[in-house]
Amino acid sequence: MMRSSSLSARSSLVARLAVGLLASAAALAAAGCSGDVVEPSGEEGDEVASSEAEVRASCNSPRRYFAVRRESACVEVSGYRGRWVPEAIFADAPETMSAGTCAYRWVGKKYSRADGDALRRTLGAYDALAPACGAGSLPDIARIRPIDAMDIHGMAGSVGCDVCGIVKERRLLAVLPPDRIRSGQFAVKLSDGTTKMFEIEGAESRAVSIDLPALPEGVAYEQGRIGIY
Repeated sequence: MMRSSSLSARSSLVARLAVGLLASAAALAAAGCSGDVVEPSGEEGDEVASSEAEVRASCNSPRRYFAVRRESACVEVSGYRGRWVPEAIFADAPETMSAGTCAYRWVGKKYSRADGDALRRTLGAYDALAPACGAGSLPDIARIRPIDAMDIHGMAGSVGCDVCGIVKERRLLAVLPPDRIRSGQFAVKLSDGTTKMFEIEGAESRAVSIDLPALPEGVAYEQGRIGIY
């Protein structure tokens, strides 16, 4: 009888230990699973500016655009899960040029897709927008050569950018949308009533800075916006 009671007590103790171990294991598993699925707070809600590496690799959905505004200045544009923030294309450009020419960089939620449609909806009829990605992700210095005439008559369909560049003194800052530029040719009026014509050469980027040739004393380039074809 005593032997039977001893065995019964031992079995009861083993059972209680087993239950305790199972409960502990379940608690540890729950904690482990919980830790696997909970993300650190704030990551999804924070906005992140696109890095240069992301910009360069983003040609399927560009995360930066170069822009020229005909009349309005570059201002921030809201989009889905983010916004387009304007920044200077060339740091040394005069303020009168930077106000109407800029680079829009996507700043959005983590893993958000750049909302290019939101930016395109803000364009006016004469504004220009060009993706900044791949080999053309950064602005560049371009060369030009003088030409006697422009090839507009030989181009089919609607081509050219009515306002793609801004002339300030002897400097041209231009944005070249790939769907509207064919030859890279443009004309600039001079203060003496004549016109000089040029063609852009050797530019991989869609945003270029160009030094225009010196003119005779007393003659100047007409300042302001110009078209490029």
